[in-house]
Amino acid sequence: ALGLQRVFFLLQTSTEAVSTRELTKAFGWNRSDSFMQQDVQELNRILCDKLEEKMKDTVVDGTIKKLFEGKVKSFIRCINVEFESSRVESFYDISLDVKGCSNLEESFKKYVEVERLEGDNQYDAEDKGKQDAEKGVRFLEFPPVLNLQLKRFEYDMQTGEMVKINDRFEFPERLNLDPFLDQSDSSEDGKTAYTYLLHSVLVHAGGVHGGHYYVYIRPHKSFTREPVKSKYFQFNDEFVRTVPDSEALAFGGFDQTVNRARGSGCSSAYMLVYVKEDALPEIMKPIEEIPQHLVDRFENEAKEKMAQEVRSRKRMQMMEVVVVTAEHVARNDNYTTSNDLGIGIKVNIDKDALFGQLVLKLEKELSIPASRQRLWRMEIRNIGPRRVSNCVLDLSEPIKTPDSITKEFIYVEELSEADDDLKGCDSPYCSVRPYIPPSRKDEEEEVKKTVPEESLSDEIDEFDSDLSRDKLEIELVRVQSEYRPFSMEETHFLMFFKKYDPLCSVLSTRTELNDFLHLPPPKPHEKEFPFIGAAYINKKSTVSDLVPLVTSLTQSAEMTELYELVVVKDAMDKLQPHAVIGETDNDFAHGDIFIATRPEEEEEQKETEEAAPVTGG
Repeated sequence: ALGLQRVFFLLQTSTEAVSTRELTKAFGWNRSDSFMQQDVQELNRILCDKLEEKMKDTVVDGTIKKLFEGKVKSFIRCINVEFESSRVESFYDISLDVKGCSNLEESFKKYVEVERLEGDNQYDAEDKGKQDAEKGVRFLEFPPVLNLQLKRFEYDMQTGEMVKINDRFEFPERLNLDPFLDQSDSSEDGKTAYTYLLHSVLVHAGGVHGGHYYVYIRPHKSFTREPVKSKYFQFNDEFVRTVPDSEALAFGGFDQTVNRARGSGCSSAYMLVYVKEDALPEIMKPIEEIPQHLVDRFENEAKEKMAQEVRSRKRMQMMEVVVVTAEHVARNDNYTTSNDLGIGIKVNIDKDALFGQLVLKLEKELSIPASRQRLWRMEIRNIGPRRVSNCVLDLSEPIKTPDSITKEFIYVEELSEADDDLKGCDSPYCSVRPYIPPSRKDEEEEVKKTVPEESLSDEIDEFDSDLSRDKLEIELVRVQSEYRPFSMEETHFLMFFKKYDPLCSVLSTRTELNDFLHLPPPKPHEKEFPFIGAAYINKKSTVSDLVPLVTSLTQSAEMTELYELVVVKDAMDKLQPHAVIGETDNDFAHGDIFIATRPEEEEEQKETEEAAPVTGG
């Protein structure tokens, strides 16, 4: 019901074409149904059924019946004995024959034509036996609004196909239905009780397999004595125009050349709507006042729709940046290379935005000052996951690269206040950042803040609009002066470290939970590799030079072996102690992941000790 109210409200107030999508959706049609040819009589019945259902137990309950319901009596009456069988039924529309009839009156006569049941087709009148009889229908009551469907389609027995009947079929603007009633029902002054005036003509243009509907409608003023230029308007999709009466009375027939609308075949009336003459003042009265609650609702919907369109247009000018932090690296602790550095926080920003604007956003949303942010571009390498590639040196550089298609991935390294320019550092490693997992309570808050693929805030797109152009330029100068880019790319790599302890029975919360519930431990490929930190590694360092770093990060002197998490093979390659990190044969780069674990000999010895039998006093 609301869907129909919305359509009528917009027809009354809008200057644009009105969509019926919400209306058809309300009675069960999906988007694909809207593109299929539907029978208008079936649509009318579905619509009335849905309206009746929605109006039940409301102040307008029964309105549909009051407007459209008529009653017809089907009977079989014996000729030679007094016996009659009858049944009264309701109708919302009447289907009338076109074939063999030249006009509406002949169709009604055919509809109520009496059939003789005699000979082998005699009627069995119960205890009176087989009797000659008459079979037919008589109308008991016509509704105030009469819907007539003209049967333009029928099955051709010769061709075995449905065909459209394009015969000329005339219908009057004034229709008297008294002769077809079971009992005459005239008013006291002698006027016909069931006289109808034509209100609308629904036309089908096309053939059996496709076509197009449009309609001619008489406005309410044409039923009064007020002068009007034209009695009919044509509604054809989004186009509305006045037409002469001769065009609106689409009788059909191949000789008619007017109105060959979209689709092949003849244009002809398919459905007629008549309004009872004495009901015109009530049914056709102008709309005096639309209920205020509907006005408020539909106006708010219009404002929201307009706002959505604005947001949609703005979204076309936006791009998506996925911001990755240490917390995101820590959350992905499985034995996999597919997404180690590929999850993060989704930020929507202007396609022409500079890195300085992203820093401003992160200052506001993540509370990380510009002086503690270091941004790294990320890229897909060797058909594997995304890895850190190069540090952003200039915040006036555009975020979007010429070859980017969908979104950009940016790793945000959070610096400490003590971090200074490390240029010239000759140590094997520097600027070590151990990852300290937050407490359980803090972790819950952190997870809420760093849900992957979600926006930092609902209004983040509007952040820059809060700043005037002059103020934005001032802010960009500020963050550029506070920003500390990485200045040692020629001598150092940014490396990430995880650990794997095959002898430890409790590797993670998940394993602890399995043990507590007496469930089997995780499968080998599901064991977790917790993130333990990151550091800048001197390219001249050897693997053995990193043992103190590994000991510090793992807090274990036993875990001194280093493996590389190989992207292409999705496996771990052992690093030899004498291997130099920066040698070209090793093919290391920013963002590579090293796995710290125990030496193989120690693993075997520990396993042997655990397997040995226990002896003693």
